Formats: sequence, structure tokens, C-alpha cells
Amino acid sequence: MRTGSTFPHAPAARAGKTAYACKFGERRSVMEFQIPLSREDLLRPSGGSQFFVSEPLPARETVSRLEECRSLLDSSVIASIPECFPVFFSLLQNFLSVGVSVRESYWRIGVRGLEGVCHQVGGANFTGMTQTKKAELRNALKMMVYVVVQLVEEFETDATKPDSLEIVTNKVQL
Repeated sequence: MRTGSTFPHAPAARAGKTAYACKFGERRSVMEFQIPLSREDLLRPSGGSQFFVSEPLPARETVSRLEECRSLLDSSVIASIPECFPVFFSLLQNFLSVGVSVRESYWRIGVRGLEGVCHQVGGANFTGMTQTKKAELRNALKMMVYVVVQLVEEFETDATKPDSLEIVTNKVQL
């Protein structure tokens, strides 16, 4: 595992910029996670010191990595989230191509991760805490909020597809 440096193969690194590409299983130094306007914004750096996912995983590999993330989250929530974020992001990218049981498992892991972060942030004593530790907590919280909100949107989109809705005609509701 590499820590604390940019990847030399990343486009921004070749251009002399600092970009934080993240792959599953890599621990990174603390970088600020910015909630993107669109998912595509997380696939490329826009300049400056920025977190981005360098290589989303294919659906099949993502499913197998999900259990690893569950174990990592059980052992250390805050430290595991940046490491597992590429898996979470890849599952969002492949949401419709994975089975319902995987989606439901992903939902439980995402919510449990968010609960764990909220518990740690809620119980944290920020007085005397290092800036690095504050940044780790803040970034983990933003990452998990992003994942859970995106999951809600995916479930809503799937549930409201025309073939998922029961269409009733010629009925009046009072």
C-alpha cells in the first residue's frame, strides 16, 4: 500500500499538479473530499489538491470487494472510509448491473458506515484535536453522506421506473 503521495500515472500528476487518485486498498494522507456536482467529477481532477477515484472497479470485482469493506468498517470506521470509497463509488456506477441482494447489502453497509462516523464525530472532543484528525473525521462524514444520498437516489430512480410502477387508469381517488 502507498500512503501520502500522488500517483505518477495520474493526469494531474504528469501536469505537475497535486491530485489524489484513490484505488481500493490504498491508504491516503488526509485530503479534502469535495462533494461533487456529478459523479463524473470524481473521475477526474479539476486542479489543486483534490480527491478523485482513478479507476472505478468493474461490477464483478466491486461485489467481491464489498465484503472486505464491511470487515474494514467493522474494525476502524474512520480510517476505512477513504480506503473503501472507490468500492462504494464503483457500486454506485454499477448499481443497476448488480443484483438486488448486493444492493441491499450495500445499503446496510453504507448506513452502518454513516452511523459509525456520526457516532465518532458526535462523541469527539474537538478541543485539542489535531487538524489532521479533524480533517479525517470531516472527510469520512462527507464521503459517507455522499454515498448514502447517492444510494437513496439510485433506489428512488429504480423504484420509479415505468416498469416498476403500477399504472391505474380510469380510477378516481378521493
